[in-house]
Amino acid sequence: MSRLVSILNEIFGFSRSYDSGDPSIQYNCPHCDKGRNKFNLSISLEKQIFHCWSCHYKGRVSKLMYDFGSHRHKELYFAEQKITKPLKQKQTIEPIELGPVRSMKHDWASIHYLNAKAYLTKRGITQAMIEKWDMCYAESGPNAHRIIIPTKSQSNQLEFFLARSFYDYVKPKYRNPKTPKYDMIFGEKLVDWHKTVVLTEGIFDSIILWNSVPCLGTDLVPYKKLTQKIIDNSTPIIIAFDRDAWPKARIAYKHLEDLGVNVKIVKHEKVNDLSDGYELYGKNYIIDLLKSAHCIDELDYLF
Repeated sequence: MSRLVSILNEIFGFSRSYDSGDPSIQYNCPHCDKGRNKFNLSISLEKQIFHCWSCHYKGRVSKLMYDFGSHRHKELYFAEQKITKPLKQKQTIEPIELGPVRSMKHDWASIHYLNAKAYLTKRGITQAMIEKWDMCYAESGPNAHRIIIPTKSQSNQLEFFLARSFYDYVKPKYRNPKTPKYDMIFGEKLVDWHKTVVLTEGIFDSIILWNSVPCLGTDLVPYKKLTQKIIDNSTPIIIAFDRDAWPKARIAYKHLEDLGVNVKIVKHEKVNDLSDGYELYGKNYIIDLLKSAHCIDELDYLF
């Protein structure tokens, strides 16, 4: 038996039947198996990568060592791989730079302010929403001609932001810092965790809702802080991703369900996302859509 397999067996317990000539090995996924013995975590010993076929937790074997291995396991693994770099390099986090900005809580005598406000109004964003999310905009600097939506930590430190262009010619449409988005919860200070929280894909889908968190994507597995917050508070969840992300929304649903979360899901029929529905049909459409939230059954996996 190879040294790597021995290390993996120490961390995850014994694998499904393994022969020394096999190129891969299977274990119970530490994220989603929960004693079911599905052996869905497949590890390629040759390529040094892994993938869970249930919750889609994936990456390089070194990630498994960092996530679940002890200091001893890491030492043995990296010695085996003849890796000379430190066991865990500190990631260089660039400071978050907004540049010169103007708060949109106030009116400004500027054509750019008027165009930024017109863009938000077209999307159904009210002044109350602007103030709740502390929106600002920039006329110069790295975020010029973009509306900026920041998020702050419980200690009021800027953690992340999204900057959205309000002119079609300003590219890319979205700009954000290079700090890891999985280490924070966007809009955490605005959320009541004791009431139902709606998880959306995009920021504008969340802005129109009262109690919501934008995931800035569809992969929930890396969001350990978010999932832990949900579990700690027994927060009921509604997943409301975009229509074209329905397969990924089902994976997110399964991930939360396996963690014991009270989770439901909505499926768009008329529009692609909540923001479009709100812009085209108003708040009653959103209310009716959220009322249609349901638990997944076998029919949801057919379409």
